[in-house]
Amino acid sequence: MLGLNDLKSVINKLHQRYPNVRIFVNSVYYLASNYPYDDAKSFNKSIDNFNRDIKSYCSNNSSYLTYIDITSGLYTNGYLDSSISNDSEGIHINSDKGKQTLVNNIIMA
Repeated sequence: MLGLNDLKSVINKLHQRYPNVRIFVNSVYYLASNYPYDDAKSFNKSIDNFNRDIKSYCSNNSSYLTYIDITSGLYTNGYLDSSISNDSEGIHINSDKGKQTLVNNIIMA
């Protein structure tokens, strides 16, 4: 995952190269509770902070940035819903329900 400063740098470079283009930035979704590599709850807290900061950045640069919250309908009890991420890593949205939820969230933005 890119850090906040990395993402800002990419956004700024895109804006410099394409000054008349609107840039859409989406939120990062949580990990499922079965995420095997680290503490998912702690990681999800970091994701909350990242999403808050990038949303604020987009708001402060709203003349060319639009923030899209893709997370609506993806969570159960503070984790990525297991019916949406049904893999062993708890990170991929690979169910039809999850994919359709993502599409709907983008369309509704």
